[in-house]
Amino acid sequence: MSAGIAAVATLAGVALAGAGAGLWSLFCFRAWLRAAAQQAAVREEAGDAAMTELRRTIESLEARMEEVRLQAAPVSQVAPRAGLNLGRRSQALRMHRRGDSADQIAATLEIPRHEVDLLLKVHRIVISSIM
Repeated sequence: MSAGIAAVATLAGVALAGAGAGLWSLFCFRAWLRAAAQQAAVREEAGDAAMTELRRTIESLEARMEEVRLQAAPVSQVAPRAGLNLGRRSQALRMHRRGDSADQIAATLEIPRHEVDLLLKVHRIVISSIM
């Protein structure tokens, strides 16, 4: 064999070996990519499941917080009115002694008529028990 043919054969063998190594590397790389994609899909599914569970937990906690808020809320949002204080009571009795009607007293003092009636009734009972 001549030296030129041996050199070309050696060069062809090296090229063929390099091509084979390149194909092998490409095959291994594609297999690695598939495995990585499968792992990513598994992790994504696990993350989705965890996210769904967290959403359920948050929704149940929100529902529980709403229940607690409703239980703690006062039945009526309107503040209770103060009763007939001593000053108004005295003024109502003075007006009654002057001869004003229960309607006039209620309108003047801006209190309900039934409170004026009750006050006058209690006053009559107290006065009658004293005498």
